[in-house]
Amino acid sequence: MARWAAKGIVNRFLFYRYALLGLVLCWAAAASAAPLATLQQVRVHHAGRHTRVVLTFSRVPSFHDFVLSSPVRAVIDLKATHRAHAASANSAGAIRNIRWGRRKHGTLRAVFGLKPGTHFAGVERHGHQLIARFDNTRAAHARPASVAPRKKPLVVVIDPGHGGKDPGTSGPHGLHEKTVTLAIGRMVYAKLAATPGIKPVLTRHGDHFVTLADRVAIAQRKHADVFVSIHANASPGHPNVAGGTCYELSEHGASNAEAAQLARFENGHDREVAGVRFSSDDMTLNTVLTQMFQSQSIDAADRLAQRIIHQFGKIEPLYHGKPQRANFEVLRDPMVASVLCETAFLTNPTQARKLHGHAFRAKLADAIYHGIVGYLKHNPPMHPSTQSPEVYIVRNGDTLSGLAERAGVTSALLMTINDLTSRDIEPGQRLIVPGLQTASKAHPAHYRVQSGDTLYSIATAHNESVAALKAANSLDSSTLRVGQVLRVPAGGSHQES
Repeated sequence: MARWAAKGIVNRFLFYRYALLGLVLCWAAAASAAPLATLQQVRVHHAGRHTRVVLTFSRVPSFHDFVLSSPVRAVIDLKATHRAHAASANSAGAIRNIRWGRRKHGTLRAVFGLKPGTHFAGVERHGHQLIARFDNTRAAHARPASVAPRKKPLVVVIDPGHGGKDPGTSGPHGLHEKTVTLAIGRMVYAKLAATPGIKPVLTRHGDHFVTLADRVAIAQRKHADVFVSIHANASPGHPNVAGGTCYELSEHGASNAEAAQLARFENGHDREVAGVRFSSDDMTLNTVLTQMFQSQSIDAADRLAQRIIHQFGKIEPLYHGKPQRANFEVLRDPMVASVLCETAFLTNPTQARKLHGHAFRAKLADAIYHGIVGYLKHNPPMHPSTQSPEVYIVRNGDTLSGLAERAGVTSALLMTINDLTSRDIEPGQRLIVPGLQTASKAHPAHYRVQSGDTLYSIATAHNESVAALKAANSLDSSTLRVGQVLRVPAGGSHQES
């Protein structure tokens, strides 16, 4: 009897098990048979330099959009979407052509061929519609921005801050920093992709999380010439604080970056950077080369940051009018001119409201783009000499700081590589002074201050940084007087007038 009772229990268990499995299968079948979203209509609206493509659906599907270069194309992937036969449109405005394709799992892909000078400003949802925005910033008669022709394009890495599980700071109406930075970053990317001689790279194309170390690694793998990280600022409790600025690596961050780079050479197999072959057994030489790179990259970052800040000042108040220094992890690559740009304050109600809209984001993207292109036009990529450091015999009247200035390095670097415990040097003493022979061929220029000149305008005209001008002239402030003669460090292009 007990055996029959047990058998009945087993049978009931099996019945419920199979019944549950049947319900699951029915649910899955019903889900798979759920109607696809239907793309019902496509319309292209063109006014001036602005083009909008309006996609109307039976219900708006999940979507993902990104930009491809060479040639420049904007792509929108529409998940589980069917295109009605009548849903088509002719090219107009910034749109060269529209192509459609079927991807896996029912994804419909729309590819928009873009005319020169066009950047893709992103996609917005409005009810049952998706609106893709395109801006052509080039006048019909204007030539596209470009940099000097090179065998290889200049690589610019654009890093939209935060993403995915890391929203960054938030505005009063719930706007996340990660949303703002991605929108601006993609606009900058599209503009750079349309610029001859530049190859842009995005650290993230969508709303996903990328670690700080991975962002730096992307720049290293792509052999970046420039790295620009885009952020939005916050000052809780101070709603009136507004404006943009840029940061470069601090001295403490530079030492950390140098140590990390030396560890890479010590532990890794790839010992070549920017055409310079690092030694496999001479860590002193590696230290010299790394510090040369680091010194040049910080100076380059200062010039890049100045240009972007100058562009910010045309569209908004400046939080800081000159580059700030900070130990941000994403700036810790001693081989790349790296800056972090705080575009505006999400904690400022006025700026937060403007950051919600396309127009202000586009202006900020323009500012970053023109700052980058202006920098690249006047600053070739960093390529320190591959030769061994020069051995210099100290002469009467020489000082360590004077030799460092002539070589374009720091006194601290000379003390480190020569094992000096003080700055005192003696005639006849032999010192390793990297770059001295090349630097000694160039003579400092002099410039007489004209009415309307500023340190920034003079530095830009001579392809120098404001910091270098101040140091060369022992200036404690940015105040100038008409007729004042400034010493321009070696390499200046304009003589005294």
